[in-house]
Amino acid sequence: MNANDIFAMSLLQQDVSRASEGNILATVRTGYRYYTGLAGKRDLDLARSYFVLGAQGVEDASPWIHFMNLQAASLNSKPVPKSSFDNLSSLADTGDVIAVTLLGRAQERGYDGGDRDIAAAKAAYLSVGPQFALAQTFLGEIYVRHNHLDKAEPLFQLAAEKNETRAIVDLAQIYVHRLRAVAAKQLLKAAVVQNNCRAMYRLALLYRGGIGKANPKPNLAKGLLQQAARMGYPRAITLLKQ
Repeated sequence: MNANDIFAMSLLQQDVSRASEGNILATVRTGYRYYTGLAGKRDLDLARSYFVLGAQGVEDASPWIHFMNLQAASLNSKPVPKSSFDNLSSLADTGDVIAVTLLGRAQERGYDGGDRDIAAAKAAYLSVGPQFALAQTFLGEIYVRHNHLDKAEPLFQLAAEKNETRAIVDLAQIYVHRLRAVAAKQLLKAAVVQNNCRAMYRLALLYRGGIGKANPKPNLAKGLLQQAARMGYPRAITLLKQ
């Protein structure tokens, strides 16, 4: 299975049906959608169940399980599950591009129990970026935080070509920064169609302020914020209360 196959556009109902028939790619992709919220809601229990099923047929699902264990422990202030870190590290040592990426993410976020290690994360993303769009996205986001937009933009473009929606939203934000609001809108609309709640929020902000020379569209903005809020996006919930 190509690591980037999890980003391919397909109907959720079709993937769920194929997963029930034992299709491994559909199973892993469904797990990813529930993990990220691209299924229309974020459900970590469902995501884990699909990843567990997928791991029975392909190793590409295993890194997600180990990463989720590390993330959950960190967010709940619990001890790092050493077995999950060791298993993720072992998979990364084999060259598994998803494992390398998620190990880098764990190091970047401090999910491995240590201090955040941006240098190690960056090295991980650089090593597998050409093979996995999410690594390109994470690396681009590091560049953005250091105001290196010229380095980030081509990475987001490459990842967006693989339909990685996080990169699509990140690229749209660069376009907004470069005063290319109309181009940003088109990108965000493409991500909204795929249930990216961050795209809903960002597009709503554009509609509230007016896109290009167009007048603001508060009703469209409110509808997008409500949709993102129903999916649990905190910023949308906060903005609706104002």
